Amino acid sequence: MFFVWLLYYARTALLEVSWYDKDMKKIRLEDYDSVAFDVEGTLADTIPTHHKARKRAFEKHGYGHITPGQHALGPTYGSSTADIIGGVLHAAGEIDKDGPFKEHVVVQDVMTSKMRFFGEYAARGFDAMPGAVEFVREIAALRTDRIALVTSSRLRFVTPFLDRYDLARYFPDDVIISEDTIEAEGLEGKPSAAPYKLAMQRLHTEKLLVFEDTVPGVTSAKKAGATVIALSFDNESAKLFAGNQLEFPPDMVVRDYEEAKEVLGI
Repeated sequence: MFFVWLLYYARTALLEVSWYDKDMKKIRLEDYDSVAFDVEGTLADTIPTHHKARKRAFEKHGYGHITPGQHALGPTYGSSTADIIGGVLHAAGEIDKDGPFKEHVVVQDVMTSKMRFFGEYAARGFDAMPGAVEFVREIAALRTDRIALVTSSRLRFVTPFLDRYDLARYFPDDVIISEDTIEAEGLEGKPSAAPYKLAMQRLHTEKLLVFEDTVPGVTSAKKAGATVIALSFDNESAKLFAGNQLEFPPDMVVRDYEEAKEVLGI
């Protein structure tokens, strides 16, 4: 009986803490005059496209025998295209790691093919993340001319997605901060603060609310002084953001856009 009572007490206490934390962490949209979104993984469902293009590139270069388990190890070496491709090849025993993967000639060849294939798929317009398009439209109606995109992608990959869902009208060219923008301005990309600082400058705001889905993206926005809501569409992302090891954790983590609307009261 004692253990039954103890389990009941523990469960009740956890529910109370969960409710209390959610209430205390309420983020109000009215406190922010501007909103910014990442694109890949936040608005656009690009992960399947990356996987498809990467697998096709490996097959083209004679590495079709690499196992799913070895492919899964790629992202553990880093988040860049070179690190993932190099990590997969290293995990499969195809190359040694005696320097940065981006300098390895095999990685460069596979990466060139992967980006070409990715561009072909991107030209069709990525699928949207669940609820993303409707959420952007709602935010755009509430923050007219006060929303931006901050992405590590090339503009040529982003534009077909915006056109597919008729979202381009909400994002004038000067508030789409892409990899092209960062290079043109001579700045560093995420996780540095530069991309979101530039967005804040162009929006003329110090009160920016950001939606991101990766640690580098969250880090970039937090360093710039923005408030960040992280979207964790899967359990692994949720665990990552919930951990205490992050130097720049998000201000709030939500499962999806429905929960984001609940949090913001819209």
